[in-house]
Amino acid sequence: MKIEPNGYIGQQAEYVLCEVGQVVLHDGARVPMADLGIGENAFTQLCRSIDPNKCFIVAIIPNDSDRDVFFKAREAASGAGVHMQATVDTPERLRGTWENYKESKRHRSVEEETEESLVSSLTTP
Repeated sequence: MKIEPNGYIGQQAEYVLCEVGQVVLHDGARVPMADLGIGENAFTQLCRSIDPNKCFIVAIIPNDSDRDVFFKAREAASGAGVHMQATVDTPERLRGTWENYKESKRHRSVEEETEESLVSSLTTP
């Protein structure tokens, strides 16, 4: 994928939670720090699914002891050509942001399934 270094990155962002020595994705997939950047895992798949010209990854780190997880994940994301950054806020607000993000992803999944079912029912004779 060609990356445009001076191109505008839209407001699209995927969030991950860096916690307890692992990266947690919105669907519950967990990737231990030791597996980041090595082989195929859920985080690698997320990085490959992102268009780096339109989207980036935001890491939520509620506990400072998990900064090393963020740095390792950022290195892995960078290897895939994806920008990753961390937010700075209180642990409580970061938790709230994570929960809101997971809820919004759940709603998008339900909407997509509903739309697919509707299209399927309309195209089936």
